[in-house]
Amino acid sequence: MRSKFGDQILAMAAGAAQKNNCQSIGPNERPLHEELWNLGKFDSMLYPDLPDLSDNPDNSKDPVPPLSAQEKQSTTYESCAPQQHPAPMLKVRTVAAQLRSPSTLQKRLLSAVHYEGAKGLLLVSGGHPGRTPSAVPQLSDCFTLLEAAQRLQREGQLPPGIPLGVVANPLRERADYLHRKVEAGAQVVWTQPPLLPDAFDNWWEDVSKRGIPDEVPIIMGVAFPTSVRAMQMWLQLTNSDATQEGRHVLDQWNKASEAEDFANWRRNWIMEQASRVASCKGNAGDHWMPITPAGYRDAIQMMRTAGQMSG
Repeated sequence: MRSKFGDQILAMAAGAAQKNNCQSIGPNERPLHEELWNLGKFDSMLYPDLPDLSDNPDNSKDPVPPLSAQEKQSTTYESCAPQQHPAPMLKVRTVAAQLRSPSTLQKRLLSAVHYEGAKGLLLVSGGHPGRTPSAVPQLSDCFTLLEAAQRLQREGQLPPGIPLGVVANPLRERADYLHRKVEAGAQVVWTQPPLLPDAFDNWWEDVSKRGIPDEVPIIMGVAFPTSVRAMQMWLQLTNSDATQEGRHVLDQWNKASEAEDFANWRRNWIMEQASRVASCKGNAGDHWMPITPAGYRDAIQMMRTAGQMSG
């Protein structure tokens, strides 16, 4: 049985086969971001929670304003929504553990819903460099956040229907790790992009055998790397740069970058990635992550081309 969030995704779907498209927002690409968003094909927006790399280890000075009584009663605050979007936006807010204390994390959970108007939460451990192997056992993580969010729901401080999401990394994690997250209360899964086809296919086969796509919606990431450096960043982000397949994929990008038609090659590579996730039976939607200006331009071109073909 799908969660309420899963039903919303399918009901609000904008693409073929009633699949949801979710857009990641980059901090410095507002004009291109709004151009892509205002094409009217996306119904959800995922907001990141990047680490604070200041000297404050607990991040307790994060700019999360205190909640007024009125804000605590409201879940419709849309401070970052584009002004002319032709369809309602389902706002999903990431809350990352990073190095934050339990009290700070609780405040961020409440603020995400009551102040920012999030209709869904993505709970992650975070990528702060201070999360070293020796430090991690003493730090909060996505499991801690799942427990805290569910407690706040039981206490009536968070809406009981607010869907709780987690991230899965198909390139490095095993399906049983995702199963643990679902057992801990995850209701939605957002994946990293399938940068390594073999690793992704093996993961998806294992996840499908376990029946996880029948338990929770799985929204699959689509990356838009536009250079070798960007591809290397994605591989590092997914902790797959040192794997044999990761090195092979980066070699492909290095060789292709030397050709005159590299722009077309990379767009075809992105299209193949999007087709791969679209072909997965049980995929509840796509999560586009352009990030850079060139990535946004590629995404806009792909979306317009798809619209012309479907028209």
